[in-house]
Amino acid sequence: MSTTSLSEVSRRTPEVQLAHDLRGPLVTIDGFHGEISLALDELERMFSDGEPAIDIANRLSSLLDEDLRPCLAFATRAAGQLHEVIDEFDPPRVE
Repeated sequence: MSTTSLSEVSRRTPEVQLAHDLRGPLVTIDGFHGEISLALDELERMFSDGEPAIDIANRLSSLLDEDLRPCLAFATRAAGQLHEVIDEFDPPRVE
């Protein structure tokens, strides 16, 4: 590799690292958005199929505990990671 190429890489490294640091949480949020969409589709089917109330309650409890709550927790953590990365480059202002 030539000296010019090394210079270019070292100059771009912070930008490459920033892009990488931002991409991970965004992929997480996007993935769990898909999971939440599937859960909402299931909810819609449950109520439109006219299932008995007890069946709906049982499935709803499972859907909330096993799908929606964990998805929201992962998305919240990913958003926190984004805030941390952004704060590194643009610290909050103290007034």
